[in-house]
Amino acid sequence: MAKTLVSPTLPPLSPVSAPKKPVLVPIGLGTEEMEAVVMIGVSRRSGARVSVAYVEEQLEVEVAGGTTLVADAFMSVCFIFVCVNLN
Repeated sequence: MAKTLVSPTLPPLSPVSAPKKPVLVPIGLGTEEMEAVVMIGVSRRSGARVSVAYVEEQLEVEVAGGTTLVADAFMSVCFIFVCVNLN
């Protein structure tokens, strides 16, 4: 049986061809570390520009399991994002 080769209909995307999409991951008291860490890691590995925002008064938060997470910014200064993950 002969194999048929099929050409892709779209050109392959390269990491340079598309700008990184901004993703906001808000964290706060009671955030479970696995929810935040997995979403941040997967989003960054997919090529997104991830910002972690804290909704309280300081940038460091001790989450549910005792792990300390440090946010990039306060939620009040975060503006336009393509995707917002609310865990």
